[in-house]
Amino acid sequence: AQDRQAAETREVRATKRMLDLDSGAVSVRIIREQMVEDGDLTRSQFERLELMDGRLADGISVLALFFSRDKEIIRHLDIGVTDPLDTESNDIEAIKTIIHEKVSELNAFLINEPNSDKRRLAFQSLMALIHLERHYDNPASSTEIMLGNIDSNLASEKPDTRVRTGDGSTPGKSEGEQQSRAGKISRDDRAEVD
Repeated sequence: AQDRQAAETREVRATKRMLDLDSGAVSVRIIREQMVEDGDLTRSQFERLELMDGRLADGISVLALFFSRDKEIIRHLDIGVTDPLDTESNDIEAIKTIIHEKVSELNAFLINEPNSDKRRLAFQSLMALIHLERHYDNPASSTEIMLGNIDSNLASEKPDTRVRTGDGSTPGKSEGEQQSRAGKISRDDRAEVD
């Protein structure tokens, strides 16, 4: 009985989180923080998910690591330029080549390093390189990046193309689906006329 009640509670929380996220009331990061508080996500899982989205555990952009004074991070992220985020001054193809080399080095380091703290820094550095390459593919201002206004999940979402129904209260099918449906109706109507 307790297991069922716990499962129902988790389901209610998950539904509320999705509604809050869909409405724009909260961000993915806030949802994850709530999940950690509720015990639905471990701190380690939270940190890894944040890194995948380009943020450190404290919410700062992972690209800020390129300006770190930590010797270990500097060693992992030294790509030979003063400002790695400057897509206008840096040679994009040369930087991407260096990024790929550094990613290979870090993968070898990660698989062979026994020290968990060093692996954690290396993984953060790896994510910084991956997000730097994304930055070169789709440049954003340094201010947007450092403020964490770039959400990789949102950037890949497709726009909502559903059309409101006659009463305007509920979304209908996408425009493409409506056109396809309209084409079928037209063909069916023509068949009846013939």
